[in-house]
Amino acid sequence: GVVTAYGAAAPADQLQRPRAKDNELSCGQFCLHGLAIVLALGALVMGIMLATGAIRPPPEDLDQWAGRQRPFGRRAISSRAHGLGPRDWLGAMGEGLETAQLNQYDPKTEANLAQRIARQLSSQRETSESVITAQEALKRKLITVEQLLNRGSKGVLDFISTSYIRWGRRSCPESNNTQTIYDGVAVGSLTTSTGNGANLICLPRLAAWENFSDLPNTGSKLSGAVYRLGEIGEGTYNVLDGNIHPGRLNNQVVPCTFCRVVRASAKMMIPGTTLCPEGWKRQYFGYLMSDRATGGKSEFVCVDAQAQSALHGRVVDQATAPREGVVLTPVEVKCGGLPCQVYHNNRELTCAVCTA
Repeated sequence: GVVTAYGAAAPADQLQRPRAKDNELSCGQFCLHGLAIVLALGALVMGIMLATGAIRPPPEDLDQWAGRQRPFGRRAISSRAHGLGPRDWLGAMGEGLETAQLNQYDPKTEANLAQRIARQLSSQRETSESVITAQEALKRKLITVEQLLNRGSKGVLDFISTSYIRWGRRSCPESNNTQTIYDGVAVGSLTTSTGNGANLICLPRLAAWENFSDLPNTGSKLSGAVYRLGEIGEGTYNVLDGNIHPGRLNNQVVPCTFCRVVRASAKMMIPGTTLCPEGWKRQYFGYLMSDRATGGKSEFVCVDAQAQSALHGRVVDQATAPREGVVLTPVEVKCGGLPCQVYHNNRELTCAVCTA
């Protein structure tokens, strides 16, 4: 036995009971203390949230508030369901709290939100209108620049040109950007002179004199060129009139014209054809002519197929015309050195003047 405070001995099983009661009392007290701490912490957190405005008390109309209130944890739960980490979940929770706060019914907040949305829409409309205006202005500028470039390119091309002499006509073609610079008379040196020039030149109709003498000298002599398209009995074919007779242009002075072609930089006379290569423009075509075989050496020129007279149909007086002047006759082929299958013997050769 054990002696108690009263001096009597007590059984051992009776001595264990107070200890068990003490243990049970200590556990209950501990639970009560823990519950009090939790409630205190909850009150503290609620007070902090109320103080900071994280939550607000519901208005009197609870049904209206319940209809507008959105659980702040829904966004966090959905984010967690999509496999976000703890940091993302906490961020979504905070965003959910902010969304819940904004979604609470507050007339001022909704009015401010409506004004802000209206300002944003107005700003977007103004931005769209500004963009459209800028695009239209840019289109106008592009059109203006394109027009200036086209105008400038045309202006530059106008400085590019070439020239040629049209034999047998008093004017230049009215197409292919061709301009008549002057018209005149085809002249060449006398066939009896051995030291003169061999080429034909286009002498203007009006002369401008400087120093001169009317006395003859030993210098070179020029005389107007005339057509010789055959004489009766010679059998020469008149290519300009299409018959065997001398025709309307026989013994008439040959006219010429100096022509300028704008926006072209090259020219050529092609004998033996009436066509121009691809990319070239034909200015005119006709027949290849030169001085007669019994005359002197002269240049081969392309006389227009629609030839004219320099004196408007007046025939040169054979009595006063120099017999030794240039006489233009059609050039015929003498095959042998040339392939006769292509260039037939005794045929009159054609020609074409082309520019590019």
